Amino acid sequence: MRRIWLEQTDEQILADCETDCYRASGPGGQKRNKTESAIRLRHGPSELAAHATESRSQLDNRRSALRRLRAKFAIELREQVTADTREVALAFLSAPARRSDKARRALEYLSGIATLLDVVAAADYAVGDAARGLGVSTSAVSGAITADPRVHRWVNHQRAKRELKPLRG
Repeated sequence: MRRIWLEQTDEQILADCETDCYRASGPGGQKRNKTESAIRLRHGPSELAAHATESRSQLDNRRSALRRLRAKFAIELREQVTADTREVALAFLSAPARRSDKARRALEYLSGIATLLDVVAAADYAVGDAARGLGVSTSAVSGAITADPRVHRWVNHQRAKRELKPLRG
């Protein structure tokens, strides 16, 4: 299901979400305290939620919350590892950053990191074992994980549950 959710349009994802608009606290002056510009999206099928409060624009915050929700799909939802999964993970590790449009690049990144995390999860978050299974160096897998702070935090959280040392970034 994760792959389908990652590829859905914003409108399709929003159709499966409960949207809460509320007043954000913090700096921003009188406008921020009087308008309900903060957004929280709760995706029913996955039970994941994302919020955004940075902008005084509700529309901008909705876009930010959608980007965060897509990232959560990739980082927190796991799928079964297959031979294809390993090929996609290897392609992700070896592919240079493409110069295509920003939205396409973001989708490629999320799909690639999600697949790599599937392989790491199948190895019970032992990064060395995942790397050996892929036939690459531990530093290649570790580097891909630690390059994104959200992914790094998630993997270290999972490793802590298993009493493994955290990955250094």
